[in-house]
Amino acid sequence: QHIVNSAESINRVETAIFPDLKSKRLHLRTVRVEEKVVQDHIESALAILERNTIGPQKYLEIYAPYLDLLNGKADTGVAKFLSEEHFLDAFSKKIEYYQKMADDISNMHLTVPLNLILLDCTQLNEELVKRANNLADKLIKFIVNQNRDINRSICRRFDEISDRCQEMPDTTAELVELINYVEEASTTGIVNLQQEVNEAAERLQFLLTYATLPNEDIKLNSTVFHWPDYIQKIFELSRNRIDHRKDNAMEDLRRKLKEFDEKLNVMYKDLESFRKKEA
Repeated sequence: QHIVNSAESINRVETAIFPDLKSKRLHLRTVRVEEKVVQDHIESALAILERNTIGPQKYLEIYAPYLDLLNGKADTGVAKFLSEEHFLDAFSKKIEYYQKMADDISNMHLTVPLNLILLDCTQLNEELVKRANNLADKLIKFIVNQNRDINRSICRRFDEISDRCQEMPDTTAELVELINYVEEASTTGIVNLQQEVNEAAERLQFLLTYATLPNEDIKLNSTVFHWPDYIQKIFELSRNRIDHRKDNAMEDLRRKLKEFDEKLNVMYKDLESFRKKEA
């Protein structure tokens, strides 16, 4: 219809050749859509168009593996994955799966000439690459945040042990309690924390492969790995202070025993003197 309408009111060539005819309304003969000649051409054009759509439709089948990126199933799958417990190996496979998918899509043709039709896949390819990379980044960010939270927890517990070990007991009961705490912390407690530090090292190795860590996380990781050696120095310092307190306590006990013994001797002498008077 648009083509037919565009052919209406086209001036005949005579109006351009002969000045006297410029004012005349002389137009080329036009046709109507309903005319057979027009209908025949429309049917011919539609038949040609239909034959040429087979190629593009078949070409679109190569995008079948990436449909989940468009229909939201990939996002749902990643969300479900993150809600479950997985080892780092599983995260590596998942991340590399989406990274490879993004690379594969980015290597696909942007324009595809298929006889009559030229497919422009630029926008589609860019959107698919973006979505695949976003899913990989989402998995990486999850481990980055998890690693940060766990490392902060490790440092907090080391701080608590350090603060407790450096307390100054005022009584014998508090001294005994501190001795027991240091013994427990330097054996069972530190073993558990050391295991968590080892796991932090595995996470760091993972993140160095896939992520670019901010300075805050780099410093936090450094602090985590510094703690095991530093806490041993705290234990040693605490034991020395405890030993010093024990020596002082023993010296104080010996002094009190001596004073008590002297007092008993005085009382014994007074008692003997009283007995002699009674006799």
